[in-house]
Amino acid sequence: MKEGAVFNGTSDSEVIAYRIARERMETSSIEEEFFEPSENEESILQEEELNELKTVKESLVNVADKAYVDGNDMEARQKMQLAAFHAGRAFTRGCVGYVHAIGHTLGGLYGVAHGLAMAVILPHVMRQFGESVYDKLADLADECGFTGTTKEKALAFISWIDDLKQKMDLPAGMDMIKDEDIPQIIKWADKEANPLYPVPVIWDYQDFERLINTLKTAKY
Repeated sequence: MKEGAVFNGTSDSEVIAYRIARERMETSSIEEEFFEPSENEESILQEEELNELKTVKESLVNVADKAYVDGNDMEARQKMQLAAFHAGRAFTRGCVGYVHAIGHTLGGLYGVAHGLAMAVILPHVMRQFGESVYDKLADLADECGFTGTTKEKALAFISWIDDLKQKMDLPAGMDMIKDEDIPQIIKWADKEANPLYPVPVIWDYQDFERLINTLKTAKY
């Protein structure tokens, strides 16, 4: 089928989802043959990513305490730029998930800047994933110096993100979401993310609706 035939009468989000799916199908065999890491390579990648997390956390503390307050602090801003690079490299390796899928819809409907949407939505999605992500979040929390049980460390890590958002005067949620837009938001986000994005839990309509209602009413 020609691409033009697929795109007739479809939304921009549907076009993007189609192109991503097609590109992944075309490159999947190449990726499996040439880019599947060995166990040793996987271990090295994980170690590098943990080191990157430390750099990101240290830089975020700097940006909250220094660069955010004083835009002329070039050293702090440089560290934040390095953190942004490491973050980009991390999700280039691991792909993205529901935070991005939902954020894209808010950008399209309400003009919300994508970076702002990511920062606001991220901790809410982490919390809703629940125990399916506690082990991995606890590993990240260990690298950041948090202590406690696996669940306590995971929730502390999420709370740290919320604290940083509040310190930087970012909103807790997205109160501009209109009730009449929710079905469309869910349709677009679901079509973009499922089954392409490697999320720990596959959400259905009710799961997306729960998250969006949380975003609508979130407070610090």
